[in-house]
Amino acid sequence: LKGVCEHEGASPVGAAVPEALLERRLLQLKEMGCNAIRTAHNPQLPAFYDLCDRLGILVLDEIFDGWHKKADQDYGGRFFNEWWRRDVTDWVERDRNHPCVILWSIGNETGHRDANDITTFIHALDTSRPGTGGDVIEGVDVAGFNGGSVKDDQVLERFHRGNPGRPVLMTEEPHTF
Repeated sequence: LKGVCEHEGASPVGAAVPEALLERRLLQLKEMGCNAIRTAHNPQLPAFYDLCDRLGILVLDEIFDGWHKKADQDYGGRFFNEWWRRDVTDWVERDRNHPCVILWSIGNETGHRDANDITTFIHALDTSRPGTGGDVIEGVDVAGFNGGSVKDDQVLERFHRGNPGRPVLMTEEPHTF
């Protein structure tokens, strides 16, 4: 996979991204050699998945930017505990019929383990795709290493020695790593 973390939004138009602008951005990414996108850090507009299906771009579909308070009006701090099951259900049921979706990501920088067992919850809704997370290593199918987790240049080698058959995904990593 050669991809990017794609945050929803388009500068002057905000989150109200016209489909033509979204398609232009996806085509530019493809021309650059990108074949995969992580929806950082929340699901995208329905048109995004339709375009990725049509253009052959693989999607790591991510739902949360944390499960705890990261900012004053943050979902994680205000609504996560009450709403995550409903939100995960709506998300998976909406996106599971898109062939572009290859992985479910339970969140970004939530801690090194799936403390809420969201991966098992997702597998009850869709058994066809593995789960991962940005910087989530335990309790997910694919170990996710994110930004700060790989400051130690031996962390991946140690992980691989202890888990030789386990797939790994690196997100938010510089292309030079």
